Amino acid sequence: MKKDLTLKFFFQSYPNSIAANLVKQISTFTLTGTTSYIGVDIHAMTLKTKTFDARLNLLYDLGITETGALNFKNLVGTSCVFFVFKKDDRGSFNKIKEFFGNFKPYIEQHGIPSILLGIKSEVEFITPKTAKNLAYELNSDYYELEGETPIEIERVLTSIIKRYYAKELIIGVISSPDWIGSNLLENYTNQKKSNELALQGITSYLKELETFNLHLLQISSSINIDQSLTELYQDNHGQILIYDRGDLLSYEQVIKLIELLLKNQKSPLPVFIIGMNAEKNIITSEKGLDLETRWGLEYYESEPEDYQFFKKILTNLIHKIKF
Repeated sequence: MKKDLTLKFFFQSYPNSIAANLVKQISTFTLTGTTSYIGVDIHAMTLKTKTFDARLNLLYDLGITETGALNFKNLVGTSCVFFVFKKDDRGSFNKIKEFFGNFKPYIEQHGIPSILLGIKSEVEFITPKTAKNLAYELNSDYYELEGETPIEIERVLTSIIKRYYAKELIIGVISSPDWIGSNLLENYTNQKKSNELALQGITSYLKELETFNLHLLQISSSINIDQSLTELYQDNHGQILIYDRGDLLSYEQVIKLIELLLKNQKSPLPVFIIGMNAEKNIITSEKGLDLETRWGLEYYESEPEDYQFFKKILTNLIHKIKF
């Protein structure tokens, strides 16, 4: 059933024009002057996907008052707070801690998510690692915008809404050879292959869990991986790559997939690597651990039909995503 959502997002930045430009790119009309909000501008839009319709109220601070004089009346009913910065502007990034301190009582009292939202640029002073470290320190999440176009902003908002409010979690799975991933996913979901995306070389699996729906998308390792990762996996929340430890080509292909994935992903996401044991392992454990060290990923070893261990890996990945 398609979900009907009404959400209120508050955007904060220094200078306030960064948040203002972002909101104005996607809003369809303004509510300013028709509400009791003081010191903020409020806009609205509707975001529609196959699984939800979301009516969004988008607020940003006008910068009229000092940050210490934050009006908490403006925050009533807020679903999420975004701290926006430009990656080529150290000043906008350095202001986040101060802003977060002012919002923290409301965020913690109401248990709402906070997002650090970095806008990419040609010259960048703030690295993804620096931004993710601050997000971790503030118990927030970090997303990146490729630019300030409506399509890109809506893409990120859609991913966030799916994760936090529509309760959809999407995890991509690529295995070489394909049958390894198929066996694991069919057993985990108790579901045969779906034909919905079969012509694209993509198999869709669904697992209905207690508090959210888990979508597992398996992409065939034989199709145009570069294009598929760009087009299909842009909204993924996590990724699992599997190789056969008895097949050197399988291992080499996973290395290429890691490079493509890290290049194409729009926002930093957790990636797990599984080395499947074979009758004769050609790929050593040290080579698997090298992938973990080189790219900061997580490496596991498993038997091809150890379904319980695969379930444990999925659980670990979901916890990494902080769903």
